[in-house]
Amino acid sequence: MKKINILTSILVATALLTACEDDRDSNPTIQEPTTFVLNTPANATYNVYDLNQSKNIELTCTQPDYGYPAVVTYTMQADLTDKWTDETETADASYLTLPFISTSAKVDANTQELNKAIVKLAGWTSENDYDGEPMSVFVRLYAHIGDKGYPIHSNSIELKVIPYYMDISDAVPATYYLLGDFIGEVPWGNPTMAAGTAYFPMSLVKGYAYDANTGKGEFTYTGYIPADKGFKVVATPGAWDDQWGNADSEGFTNLVNDKNSQNIKVNAAGWYTLHLNTLENKLTMKATTFETQPTEYDAVTLIYGSESVNMTKVTMEHSHVWYADITIAASCKAKFTSGDKTWGGEVFPFGSFVDGATISCKPGDYTVLFNELDECYYFKAK
Repeated sequence: MKKINILTSILVATALLTACEDDRDSNPTIQEPTTFVLNTPANATYNVYDLNQSKNIELTCTQPDYGYPAVVTYTMQADLTDKWTDETETADASYLTLPFISTSAKVDANTQELNKAIVKLAGWTSENDYDGEPMSVFVRLYAHIGDKGYPIHSNSIELKVIPYYMDISDAVPATYYLLGDFIGEVPWGNPTMAAGTAYFPMSLVKGYAYDANTGKGEFTYTGYIPADKGFKVVATPGAWDDQWGNADSEGFTNLVNDKNSQNIKVNAAGWYTLHLNTLENKLTMKATTFETQPTEYDAVTLIYGSESVNMTKVTMEHSHVWYADITIAASCKAKFTSGDKTWGGEVFPFGSFVDGATISCKPGDYTVLFNELDECYYFKAK
């Protein structure tokens, strides 16, 4: 009986070892690809692609060699200079990544997205900026497997195209403003006063996609509200037709968009969060608690290009909102700083904080508003 048991154990162990060997054999070893070729279309030398008359440009490539038949994700990048320089703190990248993706070695490049990239890279702001002549755009593919694993860029190829002007700007988020008894140097202010001195905007909701045509969507504000101090939320400071208040009596139990509404007011001072959805025409307000009280900064500096300005804190108790008037003479990068703390973003003229990013600014005169608690900024043109 002991011999039988020993023999059985040996057979089981052998089977397990064989199974482990089989598992190792079936799991591919991923290798780092070293070459990735984007083919030049056969007729690209003599053909000019009219981007307004076609939907796609068919491109083909040889799949990067990952050591096994991997599922590869491809995106296309475009550059007008063929330099392919990455973004720095002082300059934008020379290329843009188009939003469409493909998992096939045959990539149908969307001409509308390619045209949008050309307009943005060229900096066109009107139809007069383009003379209608064929021009060169350089494209390459970016490939990876899984969650951006083992990335590699292909070679670039030149395409001759006839682009067209298109408005690539989305509507600015149509935020609302807070003003009232406890806000600013002159409570309630007046429409001739600058933002920051008597009122300030609600913040953007990070990651939220605002309506590209109307700018409507969700807005938020978290701040300290003193007891028995009234305030309103308005679309346009100084105009009262589009305003939020409390129905019937002062408070925040029944918030309505009504020009005859009463002031919003709390009985207990403390931290509160307002959330406004202009698509649903709904405003909510509730008390907020923090595990650790928010840091109150004594100073915030806005650095833009080689210039800097010390921002002014909006006058109110436990304020986290700052403002400054600036003139930007030339395109530059900007960020907000306080000691070792830095805030930046990826969008201009408004946006939410993105770690490690800097804001690409355009020339102009602006009132800059920055909420370091909500981590939101606006460059409002004067």
